[in-house]
Amino acid sequence: MAAELDLACAEEGTGPEGEKLPSTLVKDIRQQLFRLRDLSLNLHVIRSAQTDLHCVAARAGFTFHFLSREYLQRLAFAVVFFLIAAYVNSLASVIAGYRTPWVVVKDLDGNLLDTSTLPDIGHDLSSALVTSLGFEVHEVTKWLEVNGSLIPDALVHFMVACTGIFIFAHPKRFQIIRRVLMILAFVFLLRALCVFVTQLPDAHPKCQAQFTSATGSYKRRPMFPHAFYRAWLVLWHPDKHITCGDMVFSGHTSVLMQCAMVVWHYCRLEELPGGPVFTKPMQILTCNRFALTERFCTLVRAATILYTAIAAILIIATRLHYTLDVALAVYLNSRSFRWYHDAASYEKLKRRKSIFLLGYGSVMQWLEAEEVIAAEAASLEVVCNSAAAPVQNTVDKPSTQEICRKRT
Repeated sequence: MAAELDLACAEEGTGPEGEKLPSTLVKDIRQQLFRLRDLSLNLHVIRSAQTDLHCVAARAGFTFHFLSREYLQRLAFAVVFFLIAAYVNSLASVIAGYRTPWVVVKDLDGNLLDTSTLPDIGHDLSSALVTSLGFEVHEVTKWLEVNGSLIPDALVHFMVACTGIFIFAHPKRFQIIRRVLMILAFVFLLRALCVFVTQLPDAHPKCQAQFTSATGSYKRRPMFPHAFYRAWLVLWHPDKHITCGDMVFSGHTSVLMQCAMVVWHYCRLEELPGGPVFTKPMQILTCNRFALTERFCTLVRAATILYTAIAAILIIATRLHYTLDVALAVYLNSRSFRWYHDAASYEKLKRRKSIFLLGYGSVMQWLEAEEVIAAEAASLEVVCNSAAAPVQNTVDKPSTQEICRKRT
């Protein structure tokens, strides 16, 4: 108010007591007062934006509770453990590529057959389907030698991208990240053990072609130390460096199953406190006609399972894996996901001694400790309270209904 009075006096060219002021001084005073008014307006806008950001952060679950030392320690442990397990899995796959046998298959009379892979029901059914559609199996095999891995890779990339968006938008994102990384680390270590101990003849035509082309020249060179560098390349660019012999069990199906289990477990109304934040883009696009319901969550879960099933079938049909590899991956990943979440929910299971600490403690008890659960519960309480309370702004803004009315 005082700034407005001073500005009015400056515009008249008079001082506070009515005396006449020099023109240069009046000009300087006007400039300074205009700057003060602009600064005041800017501070007002900044405070309003800060309030909006606090409200959005609270509704989205980005609260200070996750900045505690205890919580960050466990999250960092999960990330590091996952990266180590992923590298070990890549190293085992590379070693399997060096040790993959060149198998010759004969019939009961000792005659050579035109295949060098193990008998598989899934492959037989896909070959019969190709023949019934009027295609030549030999031509399809040639196409798979060049492009066979593109389809499974594209399916996995799309699933990972969609699940990543779902996790980022979820109020329990940090809990999901910590748990999924630990589960995937366990699955990757288990897969590395299976791949390392036994190498089956690779079913993919690109791997079969390595025995008769220059692409398989690495098999005749010393395995170490080049295998360590090749494992690093496979880890960061898995779609550009194919691995052979790492059959049991399927890594592609493992990633698909973990993504599907995340959506299956966490896409429920009881797991989505502060639902309006999760559905905010849909509300804007539909002008507040969209509402998150249990029926919508059920449709999302059903679509995810259907997509995963189709992707698993295509992994078999493209001969990237045997049917056994895919079936084992489905079972082991679903059970490991359920086991971890069951153990995190029951104290008796959580207190079981862990082999990783040689029986002296429980990794689960440390990862899912009371202070971690308390931090997540406090954050969810903030989310629920902020979702229930209306957002108060000091700056007048058009409502969503007004924006929708203008669009129409």
